[in-house]
Amino acid sequence: SGVVLQAVATCASDDADTGAPLVLAQQHEERQQHRSSAKRWAACAGAAVWWCALACAVGLAWVSCERTWMERLPEPAQPSASGALRFSEQSARSYMQHIVDLGSTRYPGTTELLDCVQYLMDEFQHMNDTKEPGFNVEIDYRLTEGTWSPGFVFQSYPVVAVRLSSADTDLGSALVIDSHFDSAPEGPGIVDDISGVVTAMEVARAVLHQHERRALRSALIFVFGIEESGLNGARSFMADFPWHNTTKAVINLEAAGKAVQGSVMLQQSGFEVVKSYREVPNPLAVPLVHDLFRLQLFGARTDFTIYNGDYHLPGMDFAFFDARGDVPHDAGHHVSGRAGRTAAPRRQCA
Repeated sequence: SGVVLQAVATCASDDADTGAPLVLAQQHEERQQHRSSAKRWAACAGAAVWWCALACAVGLAWVSCERTWMERLPEPAQPSASGALRFSEQSARSYMQHIVDLGSTRYPGTTELLDCVQYLMDEFQHMNDTKEPGFNVEIDYRLTEGTWSPGFVFQSYPVVAVRLSSADTDLGSALVIDSHFDSAPEGPGIVDDISGVVTAMEVARAVLHQHERRALRSALIFVFGIEESGLNGARSFMADFPWHNTTKAVINLEAAGKAVQGSVMLQQSGFEVVKSYREVPNPLAVPLVHDLFRLQLFGARTDFTIYNGDYHLPGMDFAFFDARGDVPHDAGHHVSGRAGRTAAPRRQCA
């Protein structure tokens, strides 16, 4: 038995001698893995800090540039200065106030929407009656059928197209300026998009009332329709209006949010159209948004989706915005006095 006990003790000793190096090797490997993991976390943290710093730098640069540009914008032209080809902000605001007084919301099926359409056509008829000699104004009003998701069908909804031309205008070539007069059911839709509607109206008035008439090489077509419920206004114009065949480029006027401080998102297509924006006295836009839309990082769509995406027309899609925006408080008094001055027309429009 003594021999057996001695043999067992010897085996145990041998096992201990061979197991110790294995334990040490395992502990070393665990320490190496821990160090490697710590290095990876440190690298990720460093990258996160770097990207945050870059984002802050870009944000500060954006704010700084925007303030610089906003400080350089001219004071708004008054109606007394409207003898030349000048955009009058006060005149545009008067259009806006009339529409605000018509009612609180304008989604399809409401009398407020029909009242807004009638006011719009009355104003263009007044422009036609008081225009300078040599200009032509044509108004095309249609009720067309469309759908409003989720599947509710409106048997008819209004679309208005107004074409401006002069005696030597090439009627086979037109620039479309698009905006929409409807609102979402949740709010009055003054910023989105009556601000675009009254901007287009004032551009038309400025062109028609310039004392020194300048020839319109191409026709100007102003399209006003339904956008919130499926982009139906733009769809209708391209499908039902005979003027759509003459469209060579599109400018879409949009807005998002409840307040406007001058930030302008821009989608664009067509180098020549974008190049022409340099001729504007105070160009201001964020073209980075174009790539964000192309990457589908924004869920929203505009009428430009129809013109450019479905019909491949070149153009520019402007939408000033406020990240804090919410639809129920989209009211006219939130529109900044400087917002409309970035594209004030002071030279030939087409």
